[in-house]
Amino acid sequence: MQIRLDEIAATPWANGGGVTRELATHQIGGQVAWRISVAEIERDGPFSRFPGLARVHTIIDGAGLDLQGAEGTLKARPFAPLSFDGALELQARLLDGPCRAFNVIYDPQIVTVTVDVRTGAQAFDAAADAFVFVAVGGVTINGTGLGAGEAMRPDDAVTVIPAPGAKVLHVRFVDAPI
Repeated sequence: MQIRLDEIAATPWANGGGVTRELATHQIGGQVAWRISVAEIERDGPFSRFPGLARVHTIIDGAGLDLQGAEGTLKARPFAPLSFDGALELQARLLDGPCRAFNVIYDPQIVTVTVDVRTGAQAFDAAADAFVFVAVGGVTINGTGLGAGEAMRPDDAVTVIPAPGAKVLHVRFVDAPI
């Protein structure tokens, strides 16, 4: 299934600090297992909390931000996936103006998530039900071209062929052990 970021309505944050566009969500047993979105962070302020969930936060545009909390500072930098507990109480401080972030929020009791940033033109395989998001440049997946801001959640295993200079986020899901 092909997804285009520019076709998804933006949902404003309650604190007015930005907007989110939800790319995909998956439920297991009536419970959200994971949610993937792109957030536009426009100003400093409190970071949304998700108790009981975990996060992988990847800056895809802009200089990034620092997330300051009681236990120290988490540094969110471009194309460096940052994993942390969604329950943390954090204050976001933008480094050099607004930025955009690719976020995966998930229930670690249901699933484990890995986000890999693929750069350059080296092909890679994506399993069925993985998630591929093109942040910069373009890719070809089984003859289908995707450009920046486009994503796909393949029904079958695929080979992803990035164009030179592309930056692609590859999300993998593994069921959590019972």
